[in-house]
Amino acid sequence: NRYKAYNIKVQDNSVAIIGWEEGRAGRIETWLEKVHNYHIACFINPSDTPLDIDPNKIKRDVSQFSYPTENEFKNKPLLNTSQWADSLKKIGINKALVTTDDPKKRYEEICYAKENNLELINAIHPTAYLMADVLIKKNGILHEHSYIGYRTELYDGVIIDGAYLGHHNVIKDCSEIQRVRNIGGNVTIGKFSRVYVGATIINRIQVGDNSIIGAGSLVLNNVKDNTIVTQ
Repeated sequence: NRYKAYNIKVQDNSVAIIGWEEGRAGRIETWLEKVHNYHIACFINPSDTPLDIDPNKIKRDVSQFSYPTENEFKNKPLLNTSQWADSLKKIGINKALVTTDDPKKRYEEICYAKENNLELINAIHPTAYLMADVLIKKNGILHEHSYIGYRTELYDGVIIDGAYLGHHNVIKDCSEIQRVRNIGGNVTIGKFSRVYVGATIINRIQVGDNSIIGAGSLVLNNVKDNTIVTQ
């Protein structure tokens, strides 16, 4: 059995993290097991091509940064396979969390997991604050100090990274909201969109699909699909 070579330990609460980037998968690894009582069995590089990363060729000022090897990330096995759902089922793992950076790719991987009847978990940091009647669908990721307002709805694959969201907002599939200054009430963010650090969106704004709200932007009017807002 080729999976024995990876020394993958499987428990009833085992989950595979799809992705290997330090700022996403690596960051979640530091708290997911403690908070949600999951056992992270392995990471997945959703590609048939093994990773080949040389940290010596990457310039970073920070002294602490985890890089994956071909078969390991953060002292856990790393599998390189595009057919990762089949691999997980053979190993005996039925839970997954997709952390892929690209929103459309994340959506594809989430759909792939659903097609293969894998359970997609949510990852909610203990410092995240959820008001009453918040709805979170599948594979939601809420990083530290995220604030989710009353009756806000987060669709599949949404990532909230320390942002403040007001009441009755709708954040559609695989959008990401970073440390924005404020998102008002009754705001809708279309699928595959990104809202970057320091942005402000006033009440009752509609942001289209596949759009980008740049860092520090002030949004006072609706934003069409496939639009980049920079001020």
